[in-house]
Amino acid sequence: MGSAFEAARDEMRQALLRIFAMPMAVLWPDATTHTIDGYLRTKEINAVNVRRLLTDAVVPAQSVMLVDGVRYVLSYNSPQPSKGERGSQIVREYILMPETSGGGHGWSEFDNGN
Repeated sequence: MGSAFEAARDEMRQALLRIFAMPMAVLWPDATTHTIDGYLRTKEINAVNVRRLLTDAVVPAQSVMLVDGVRYVLSYNSPQPSKGERGSQIVREYILMPETSGGGHGWSEFDNGN
């Protein structure tokens, strides 16, 4: 059995997700689709609006989400900031980066092997 702190943390996680989260489909790198509970937020970083996924789910690197018709690759950023020395143990933050294929359009500075 876990400690009272761990039980309280789990209750807080569940409460946050009940209030804010909705089911979202995420495509794992192995091409399987999984449904996670989370919510999207936009944050301005260096004068650029960045979309973020906030969830308690652990999502593998290079997973993909479709939001408003745009494919995004998820990149783990960090636990959400907290008032303590470490990040939140309740909510994880993933940055949504629009999926691109730069080298395939012939404008990449890297050699494409030809």
